[in-house]
Amino acid sequence: MVAIVYWIPFLITLFFACLGFLASLGFVLEGSFSVAIFTALIFILPVVILRIKKKTIYGWVVKRKFGLNSVGTSKSNMQTVLLPVEKGAIPLDQAGIIKFLDANNKLIGTIENFGSLIDIASIKVDFGIRVTNDFLVVERDEMAGESAGQQYEKIADAKKGDVFKYPYNLPEEFPKARTKKVESVNLSTVQTHNCAPKMQCDQCGGSGKCAVCDSRGYNRCGACDGSGKKEVRDGKYANGKVKYKKVACSKCHGSMRISCSSCNGSKKCCRCEGGGKVTCKKCNGTGLYQTYSSVHTSYEPKTRNMTYTAASEISHVLHATKNNIAFDDDLIEWKSSDQILFDKRNDAIKANKYIGVFLDNFVADAELEKNQRLGRVHTTFENVPVITIEYFFEDKEYTIYIVGGDYAAGGRNIVCFNKIPKQHVYKLNIFSKVISLITKSKRKIAFLYIASYMFNSDGLMNSQEQKLMELLGSHSDLNDTEWLELSETLKNEHTLDEISPHLRFVKNDLRAIVFAWQCVLQDKQIDEREVLAFNNLADFFRVDGVKLEKLKHKAEKIGKLNDAQLIKEYFNP
Repeated sequence: MVAIVYWIPFLITLFFACLGFLASLGFVLEGSFSVAIFTALIFILPVVILRIKKKTIYGWVVKRKFGLNSVGTSKSNMQTVLLPVEKGAIPLDQAGIIKFLDANNKLIGTIENFGSLIDIASIKVDFGIRVTNDFLVVERDEMAGESAGQQYEKIADAKKGDVFKYPYNLPEEFPKARTKKVESVNLSTVQTHNCAPKMQCDQCGGSGKCAVCDSRGYNRCGACDGSGKKEVRDGKYANGKVKYKKVACSKCHGSMRISCSSCNGSKKCCRCEGGGKVTCKKCNGTGLYQTYSSVHTSYEPKTRNMTYTAASEISHVLHATKNNIAFDDDLIEWKSSDQILFDKRNDAIKANKYIGVFLDNFVADAELEKNQRLGRVHTTFENVPVITIEYFFEDKEYTIYIVGGDYAAGGRNIVCFNKIPKQHVYKLNIFSKVISLITKSKRKIAFLYIASYMFNSDGLMNSQEQKLMELLGSHSDLNDTEWLELSETLKNEHTLDEISPHLRFVKNDLRAIVFAWQCVLQDKQIDEREVLAFNNLADFFRVDGVKLEKLKHKAEKIGKLNDAQLIKEYFNP
């Protein structure tokens, strides 16, 4: 999806550009030049907006999907580009890195042939770490407890003070949520007390009499309100009014009272059965009860996701990678606060040295409360490849990072940088590009004349130089007859004045100077006559000093490109 969204603005841009071109062309053919210009401007506006917004749209999609500020600026001013899965094979050597950067230059948003044209100063291959720590937290609270009888035996040498010194008795598996609290007794705090087995009945106050009926054995009938009779309907009078008559109450049967529901007529207290005493609540009739401190224990699972890399400015992007798991096991478990059951931290350090960053911060990472301690830590982590590339481009220093993920694990690479080259020193402005596009064929011929001028300056065009000449000719837009005729002309030595009419088509394009120096280097032998010809050409283009040296260095890099890359570098506007 991310790759598709990236190209949608480009396709829309192409549609508007073609539509504008066809509409403008129609008006030109009709002779309406002013209307043609106006129409072209109308269609150019959405093209410009879409080109500007292309990376913004892509960045929004990636941010929503992966939580990254892709092709944008993060809090650390680090720009991130999430590459599609098919682009995700991680390179580990310089040749692979150059190829990787060349293949992804458009997605990264940099110059063509980016990897081939930069000067790599250093490559550092390291592994960051993406960690998931599952904490099993023990929560304990000490409370006062009391129970009837003598069910606990005091142990004088039982542990006192810290309630976390008692064994944790952790569950074998991590619970999905906080467990219910389980009570356990601190045996060192148990105190046994004597108590009367019987206590005064709190319902009758010790009298033994039923308090509900006041020891009468009966109560007034509530159904008839103690009258013994109730009114019932007995037809109607002649005028239609309802007629009533009195009959005996169906509940008390006319006796006006009912048996007490509490004592059932016995007149005795139903709780103590008339004795005035009941079993003691404290001792449950045993004559003994115990007081003690009890510990209430529950277990709570917590999970924390963390990342680390030596390049701290890109640590925030590691969470979006996917890599092979390097460690997945219970790392450490405590039997109690002062006893460790097992500890595998050294094994984890062997799998990735950076896990050590998190080993001393468990308590802070788990965000424990005062009544909580760690019981067990289960750790899962991935080794995240991090390649740091320091390089120079046109005498400026840059750094770019290629961060995981492992292609075999279904991961994808994330490219990170603070700044990146966007253009060459010889980049054409928009007007020069338009002119170059119109004079494209003549520009190609100009490069052929430059090649002829340079190659023949030493009186001989060798096979390597001839090969480059033929490569340019095969992309010159000339038919076979035209190329055959021109090639014969190019075999002859020419002066700068003789080729200058052709050079006007590349007069503002400093790639001509870059190409001229590549011609000097083509046979890997620098001839003084070729150097002299090059300097004359540089004077013609009015380029000297530091700028000229930069262009010469550029030629050395472009000379290492393959044929397709070389043609594209010189012949594209």
